[in-house]
Amino acid sequence: MMKKFLSFFTDIIILLLIVAAAADFSAEGASEPKLQKIRIPDMYDPTCLYLPYIADSLGYFEEEGTKAVFTGVIPAGQHVAAVVAGTNDVGAMHINRTIVGIAGGAKLKVVVAEAETTKEFPHMEYIALETSDIKDPNDLSGKRVGVTSVGGCNEYTPYEWLKKAVAIDDPRGKFEFVIVPPGNLEVALRTREVDVIGVHGHPYDIFERGGVKVVFDDYDVWANVGGAAPYYFREDFIKKNPDAVKAFVNAISRAAEWTNEHQQEARVFQAKRLNLEPKQVAVLYYVADGIIKPETVQMWADLLLKYGEIKKPVDISRVYTNEFNKNARDKAQK
Repeated sequence: MMKKFLSFFTDIIILLLIVAAAADFSAEGASEPKLQKIRIPDMYDPTCLYLPYIADSLGYFEEEGTKAVFTGVIPAGQHVAAVVAGTNDVGAMHINRTIVGIAGGAKLKVVVAEAETTKEFPHMEYIALETSDIKDPNDLSGKRVGVTSVGGCNEYTPYEWLKKAVAIDDPRGKFEFVIVPPGNLEVALRTREVDVIGVHGHPYDIFERGGVKVVFDDYDVWANVGGAAPYYFREDFIKKNPDAVKAFVNAISRAAEWTNEHQQEARVFQAKRLNLEPKQVAVLYYVADGIIKPETVQMWADLLLKYGEIKKPVDISRVYTNEFNKNARDKAQK
């Protein structure tokens, strides 16, 4: 009888210990912060360095209290639609695509800058074969320009380069755009399917193979005002998740600063992630503080109106905000 009682008592003690341990484990798990998931599209052109990949590789998203969920590749022209539809939380691509979407009624807001054109690191380069007779804007007339999509910087950079040097009111129709799938621009150029190709960043691997030259870039057209590819959210997402937006802005700003100082390492990160060679990844100059420049937004809003892609002027305060950027707040307080 005593043995049975001791056995029963022992079983009770063990059970209590298990329950206590489980309670401790549960409490410990509950104390861990729950990371806010942010759905981000993958980069449609793997040869362009993508700051969300860098922020993810460096652990910046989790350090800021968010978790990046990459949703797959979508065409560049569908980024706005995907955010509006709610299949992605974040959109990217050039500021001009965002302005067009907002002008069309999309309730979006740009919250953090990404790339910025510099003389050393232009946002776009237009490249021809070394044997090409294209030397100045006049030579572009009648030529075929290969790009991955029309609209925005792909289209308006060569228009404005032509207008800058040639006294014409409307450069449209003076040359032909040829749509080339991402990854096939070099082949299209070398097989003379096109006379010029427009690429984002400097394609180190193409120049390593030789026989090509830069004809012009967006710095030649707009200096450091033109290039801008910021990130945006839906306005309702921002209203419901302001802390997640702040965390995303902080992570991207940190990744931009790190990338500017560690360009080769950043190329290696992305190359490893996408099964590329580092030399295939083009880097730009990134806005280290993430602050959006109003003059860049205004320039593109004016240009889109001029070419008829939007029908009436857009108040740029509808397009962007720096309120979630602690760097902007710090500067405002100084």
